[in-house]
Amino acid sequence: MLGDIVVANLTVARLILGQPQRLRPAFVLMPLALKSDLAISLLANTICLTPGTVSARLTLDRRHLLVHTLDTANPEQLIIRTMLNTAVLIAFALVAAAFALSLWRLLIGPSAPDRILALDTLYINAIALLVLLGIHLSSALYFEAALLIALMGFVGTVALCKFLLRGDIIE
Repeated sequence: MLGDIVVANLTVARLILGQPQRLRPAFVLMPLALKSDLAISLLANTICLTPGTVSARLTLDRRHLLVHTLDTANPEQLIIRTMLNTAVLIAFALVAAAFALSLWRLLIGPSAPDRILALDTLYINAIALLVLLGIHLSSALYFEAALLIALMGFVGTVALCKFLLRGDIIE
């Protein structure tokens, strides 16, 4: 997220210092599905973290948030991208936490089956992280890497389980 903020700051500086007459500032009414005050507040603050955007007002019915953007070619696309980025960042944090917990179980697991299960969960979490990264960067390359990890992880899990059950992988 820190890298995204630095890139966004440089983009805003380039827009302002470049040709400010080409800017298309706009107020965008962003629909909300959130109900709690905390969730709405977190979303409004997250939007303010993005350089070039400011949460301006919450409507009285609490169904829309008025957001000011510095340069908007397509307001609908901005809303979808902002919501998608927020969801991807939250999912990335949760999957990273699951990854860390699986790694902890792999390191301290009291038995070999516990460690195999942790390893299996680790590769599933790695797949999820790659898919999220692919969504965030809009690149299909990460999806292909996730498929390769899934295949290798499945084969590895089957081989380890056969070894534990029979003491031999190949019959």
